[in-house]
Amino acid sequence: MTEFTWEIETMQRDIYPAEAEGGVVTVCWKCTGVDAEKESSYMGVAIFTPDPTAPDYISYDDLTEEDVLGWCFAPDADGVSQVNVAEVEANIQAALAQGNIFLEDAIDVREINNIQLANQLLKFRRIKKQQVDQQQAQAASAAQAQAQGQAQIEVENAKTQAEQVKTESKIQYRKADIEFEIKKLEVEARTKRELMQFEYELNVKLKELELQAQKELVEKQNETQRDVAAMKTSTASLSGPPSSGKPAKSFESKGNDVLGGIELSRFEPR
Repeated sequence: MTEFTWEIETMQRDIYPAEAEGGVVTVCWKCTGVDAEKESSYMGVAIFTPDPTAPDYISYDDLTEEDVLGWCFAPDADGVSQVNVAEVEANIQAALAQGNIFLEDAIDVREINNIQLANQLLKFRRIKKQQVDQQQAQAASAAQAQAQGQAQIEVENAKTQAEQVKTESKIQYRKADIEFEIKKLEVEARTKRELMQFEYELNVKLKELELQAQKELVEKQNETQRDVAAMKTSTASLSGPPSSGKPAKSFESKGNDVLGGIELSRFEPR
């Protein structure tokens, strides 16, 4: 079953005189028929004389495609419309059925009453249609080949770009890794310097404390020695007579221990 689509391709309006208010004077219409995978179109022209005083007049800015198609299909006073819908659709169906000539050729052949002349025209138009189809097929094939080539180029470009992005990503990652290692080494070096400085300061303080302790110990020992010396001096002065500066006299017996011939044995205890 053939499906038909009607549409308005272009319109021309008359802006003079001013009373016309830009009314439409020429319309180019198109009818397309689609049957399965085949398609055929037919175009025509309709001419109008706009009347701004008419009650059904529509300004240009308010027109719709449906309004203009209605003008094309509407019969005039004699009952004849500018576009014969049935005839156009029948011609399109004939072109779709033939499949080997253009729609315009089918219409021209149908209008020739001389059968011999019509057949000659049909053969000529058929050959022309075949040539056009062949040219279109070649053009389509070339376009397809070009599109495939372009697609292949785009694929290769995409691959190249992907590799570039991958390489750049690796470089960026490596750069970031190196920067991280550098910062890590800087932090380690700074930490070591701080630890060394702390250790140095601690050793200095420990040495100062050691020297101070040694000094205090020496002072304590000196003080103890002074106290001992003072005690000895004080003890010596308390246990003996004061020194006169003369040599000491000996009171040891020289063998004269018998006093007046007195026998001392009588005084021994009984």
